[in-house]
Amino acid sequence: MRVPSSVSSSGGLLDVVLTLEAASVVIDSMDLGIFTLNGTLPGPTLRIKPGDRLRIRFQNLLPAQPNARFGYVDESNLHFHGLHVPGDLPSDDTKLVVGPGGEFQYETVLPEYHMPGTNWIHPHRHGSSALQVGGAAALALIVDDAPGSLPEEVANAEEVLLVVQDLALQELSRIAQQSGDSLVWSAPAGNPPDLLLINGEHMPEIAATPGRWQRWRVIFAGWRNVGRSALNFAVDGCTMQLLAKDGMYISDFPRSIQLAPIPAGGRADVMVKCPSPSSRYRVTSGETLIGFVDTSAVPVSSSELSSWSPVLPDYMQDLQTTPASEGCSCETEVEEASINGVPFSEDTVLHETFLGAVVERKIDTGGHPYHQHFYPFQLVDGFRSEDFFHLGDWHDTFMSDGLTREPVTVRYKTTFIAGEMMLHCHRLDHEDRGSMAFETISPTGSACSCSARALDTGNIVIIAVAVSAAVCVVIAVFGFCFWRRRSPRRADVGPE
Repeated sequence: MRVPSSVSSSGGLLDVVLTLEAASVVIDSMDLGIFTLNGTLPGPTLRIKPGDRLRIRFQNLLPAQPNARFGYVDESNLHFHGLHVPGDLPSDDTKLVVGPGGEFQYETVLPEYHMPGTNWIHPHRHGSSALQVGGAAALALIVDDAPGSLPEEVANAEEVLLVVQDLALQELSRIAQQSGDSLVWSAPAGNPPDLLLINGEHMPEIAATPGRWQRWRVIFAGWRNVGRSALNFAVDGCTMQLLAKDGMYISDFPRSIQLAPIPAGGRADVMVKCPSPSSRYRVTSGETLIGFVDTSAVPVSSSELSSWSPVLPDYMQDLQTTPASEGCSCETEVEEASINGVPFSEDTVLHETFLGAVVERKIDTGGHPYHQHFYPFQLVDGFRSEDFFHLGDWHDTFMSDGLTREPVTVRYKTTFIAGEMMLHCHRLDHEDRGSMAFETISPTGSACSCSARALDTGNIVIIAVAVSAAVCVVIAVFGFCFWRRRSPRRADVGPE
């Protein structure tokens, strides 16, 4: 199986250039037009440590397509999916717009207590997310563990990274045609099959030693449901013990599972052991074969996995018995083109909270994968525990997927990051259509609100308009009027 190249931080800094570009590849004798990060499928794996500084010069190398029906089709940005870092510039602000030919310097610092784990990076320009992520622009972002922090069997296990990508060629072609994009295509034309790729390969072969534990880091770098469901990931005939979900260790390791129902955008770290020598085991998603495990001829013996619980950071303290702060329990319904019936607007706040609050959300996912930026949430009520999902677990991406027809209750505590926090459906064609919103976290306030409202910029706007109008009237007497508008979040940072 192909292993993506890797770049690690050094001296407390990870400083890289990431390019978004169109590329032509051949998979299963089909010629495909896709998107890549740094020209590879998937992009290079980035590895960083808690406390490190992450600096990424993002270059949008997409051309401005003259026949595009929507201006945003060639615009882009990046999202650090799973990182607990601020959501404003120069950090993980997905409202940023980087135009074709433009660039932006991202920079953020992971807190010293950041949970080690498996995360990923992908474009997140509202309106073009489905096309660019579905078109394969993604890479793994690993926050490494400190030496001596893991059980010996886990620390010494061979690591296997699996970036699973969903090339739904017919659906992507439909979206490309609607938007006027000519960069995503397949040949021969007709009805190409959907492909679930692992590290850029269709049905790769994963090498393993029989009887030896491996640590599999599984990223479903997905943009839609697979067969109206999650990626129901399993290794037939092999032992699977759950270690972490969404880049966060579970508190009751090892937990035996039969499959990992990973929603689009989600991740699972699983300890895997296949028993028999010179054997082939099937890697599946539901009924779909997506790869194989091929074991070597000589078996070894491995000790049983010992019980272990991680040290949890401040933003992951157990909230199962902690009530929400007054007024901070709100309902969130994820719909196909809206959240709580309101399509996304940069000027509309869904909910409001404040630093130090215990926030509760009753989320009705309705079969939609719900994702929340920078504050993960704890599952506290609304369904019965199963092997993969336990009450008390932490997620940043969740879909009930038959667990319950009732809203799932989650809680999180706003510890030190204030500002705007994005949340959305990770069926990214739904997100592009409006199934996205943001909450504001006040650094100084003490009250929550569950009612969507316009941003409180009215007075500023009224003053600005009045002053501008007066200036124009005065200048018009002399025969001219200058008018100039700026947008502070647009890095249209295209070529000069």
